[in-house]
Amino acid sequence: MLITGGAGFIGFHLFRKLIGKGSLVDIIDKRIPAWPVDEFDADYTLYFAIDIIGEDFTAYLRKTDYDYIFHLAGSASVQLSVKRPFTDFETNLRGTLNLLETLRTVDYLPKLIYLSSAAVYGNPVRSPISEEDATVPISPYGISKLAAERYLHVYSEIHGLPAVSVRPFSVYGPGQGKQVVFDIIRKIENNPKKLELFGTGMEARDFIYISDIVDALLIVAEKSNMTGEVYNLASGKSVEISEIAEEICRITGVSPQMEYKGSVRPGVPLVWEANIGKLKALGFRPAIEMHEGLRKTIEWFIETKTDRR
Repeated sequence: MLITGGAGFIGFHLFRKLIGKGSLVDIIDKRIPAWPVDEFDADYTLYFAIDIIGEDFTAYLRKTDYDYIFHLAGSASVQLSVKRPFTDFETNLRGTLNLLETLRTVDYLPKLIYLSSAAVYGNPVRSPISEEDATVPISPYGISKLAAERYLHVYSEIHGLPAVSVRPFSVYGPGQGKQVVFDIIRKIENNPKKLELFGTGMEARDFIYISDIVDALLIVAEKSNMTGEVYNLASGKSVEISEIAEEICRITGVSPQMEYKGSVRPGVPLVWEANIGKLKALGFRPAIEMHEGLRKTIEWFIETKTDRR
């Protein structure tokens, strides 16, 4: 198996799950991983500092043979895409097209699982959001992810490439150094008496714990049709940001003054809740409730806070 973007948050957790199952896993990422590579047996993983946009990546794929490729590489920042849309385009769209075009010409036929994003929906017209609903992204990031999905579908239809796209919603958990849950925990650590947050607190997200995302990815890889279709990856329940903040405060035992700035960052939708009926039909059920997931994330943050200083 190959994981592109394996040095990242989701990639690392997926990697650990796969080697725990006895799979042989290779990783490609242009970044140096934040986790220690040498803690794993070299028989199970290879790490290459390769950019998926370049010719080195193409050459590597031509001389290897994989049953599955989890394509997680790419930019995952709405704000970065707003500031630097060309960078987002190169990483998310050109990199994916380079992968697809290479797989079209190699001598093996791997199953490809592409990590897209719920950002393809933009501000949804109804809730919960199903895979058949309109995709109207409101950020360059969402546009690049949607375009990559379309390429994947076309390559599946025209060239017979076994492929599927998955749309994760708000993923959180140990090892994630950004996004809402981490930001709230970090702000409380810095100032337990006052907590400033964007928006009104009424913005809602469909949060899903990292281990549930990994389980969902493996279920999709094993049981989906692989005909270019898409799946929502989420818990199926939306939670307001104010509720998340209050729960984190309860777990950490603090009572800060809450202050919401009222402004929402450009490209960020107001409310997300997913219909996960298609994923459930494959056998997926979320296993980690919000309180347990937040507790595990807070424990990780406390255990590793020295390493971040």
